[in-house]
Amino acid sequence: MTEAIPFIAICNFDEEVGSEIEYFSPMPTSKKDPDFQNWLKKFSLFCLPTGSHRTESGFLFFNVYSPPPIKPRERLYGVSCFRLSTDNDRLAFNKNETSIQKKNKKKRRVLQKAVVVLSRLPLYRAIESKLSIITRAFFEQENHQDRSLVTQIHRLLNSSFTREKIENIEEEEEKEEQEKEEQKKEEQKEEEQKEEAEEEKKGKKNQKKLKNKNKNKKKKNKKNKKKKKKKKTIIVSDLTEQLNMSLPIRDYLPLLDKGLGCLTLLKFIMCEKKLLFYSQSPSAASHAVVTLLSLLPKFYYSLIPQMFQNEIDRSLERKRKKYDEKLNLPLGYPFDVDFGFPLDWCHKQTFWNPYSIDEQLEKLCRIESVTGFVVGTSTPLFVHKAADLGFDVVINLDDHKQRITYLSKDNKLLSELTKTEKNFIKNIMAVAFRREYTEGQWEGSDDWIRKQFSCYLQRLVIDLHRFTDYFQIQSKNSKNKNSNSNSPKKRKLHPKEVMNKFGKNWVISWKQTKNFKKLKKKILNMDMEKCYNAYKISDFNIFKEKAKKLLMKN
Repeated sequence: MTEAIPFIAICNFDEEVGSEIEYFSPMPTSKKDPDFQNWLKKFSLFCLPTGSHRTESGFLFFNVYSPPPIKPRERLYGVSCFRLSTDNDRLAFNKNETSIQKKNKKKRRVLQKAVVVLSRLPLYRAIESKLSIITRAFFEQENHQDRSLVTQIHRLLNSSFTREKIENIEEEEEKEEQEKEEQKKEEQKEEEQKEEAEEEKKGKKNQKKLKNKNKNKKKKNKKNKKKKKKKKTIIVSDLTEQLNMSLPIRDYLPLLDKGLGCLTLLKFIMCEKKLLFYSQSPSAASHAVVTLLSLLPKFYYSLIPQMFQNEIDRSLERKRKKYDEKLNLPLGYPFDVDFGFPLDWCHKQTFWNPYSIDEQLEKLCRIESVTGFVVGTSTPLFVHKAADLGFDVVINLDDHKQRITYLSKDNKLLSELTKTEKNFIKNIMAVAFRREYTEGQWEGSDDWIRKQFSCYLQRLVIDLHRFTDYFQIQSKNSKNKNSNSNSPKKRKLHPKEVMNKFGKNWVISWKQTKNFKKLKKKILNMDMEKCYNAYKISDFNIFKEKAKKLLMKN
């Protein structure tokens, strides 16, 4: 069975060596392979990066590729739970350590360790919530040479995100296995006859033993006949709900220009620009990147491997039957009509990583073919040299006065929002931060805010679809005019109407990106009638009326 969490590791900081991996499970067959050893060194820098010693404990998110011996290589999503402790705590010394090792640790007075999980699924916060409880016992134990707790953590995480479903094997496979079983039974009978003949010669004393053996064998044969060999398949439960779990977009709305910054940064990502998130705390930088990317509809769902996606789609089809069959367009993520999403902005020329080490960032700046990326860092040197290195936008989470800086005049023009976009953000802020809001309420929650941003992008696709110069579908629609008599009215938009809604400079720059070209191909193959109908029954228009009433009250 392919596990959702294939690897778990323990990273330790040594004063002479630096970060080093002291435990990695399951270890590849070629431990001394130089490629694998180099991979471990780079991997250790992600586990305990620069700035992690400034906080007592925290969580860090990052992306790496699987170790070199494993082929084909796949992207893995890492969650590091690190902890800092002085020599007075239990973490300082182990019982099995010598007096010389204890003296060396007294010089440093600080111990830093991390439990790191590598997952095939981008469930950052879901893994974090479970690790925060499980790893307490590991960090509080006196003897860290005991790895039994780590293996238990590995099993618990795998069992929580995936479970096995047992299904019967097909008839052809059953026949082949039955033939093999019959051959084994005939061989066993011949051996039993030989043993009985030898034992009869020995005497009557062994007759009782023979009877007991025969009885036990008959019981086993009956059980084997009843049991059928079965096939195991993976079932992923409630993954769609856990993808955006505990990603607090409500916390970032007031921090980033009262919500306007979230929309501008989202538009910069769509234009494949270079975004750098900085904070002294590496966990704060990585959390901000993961949370912002959750505004893109179905982005994290698109990162799930295909074998897991197939099982999710089957479970979603069963849930569809519960909804009204007449509409055939049930509401709520992930049942929406996709409108061409997820957006394919991750390709060879773009890159993203919640936290990127210094070596990786330097390479990204040198490679000319890389047009855009979204990364987090805790190294202040990159912030000071951002203009020289070619960054477009720097988000300094520690700067309370100016968190977002645009490093060129062209980027400032792209960051200008239209009146409709500003009103859109004001309405969201009015609902999300009203006085009557309570935790657990749908309107104003994190999922509700993501729903509004997805509606904004749906509106963008619909308007560009009606603006024929961008998607070039006039000839295709003209052929199907007579066939679709009940189709909704599709008024062609003037270019100025689209530019006034979303910004002229931004629309032109987005048109030049690869993700726009891929989106155009998707739109050509879509049934846009469903898109129009889905948008009509969505809660986006209802939300506008409620937001206006709340603004009037406040």
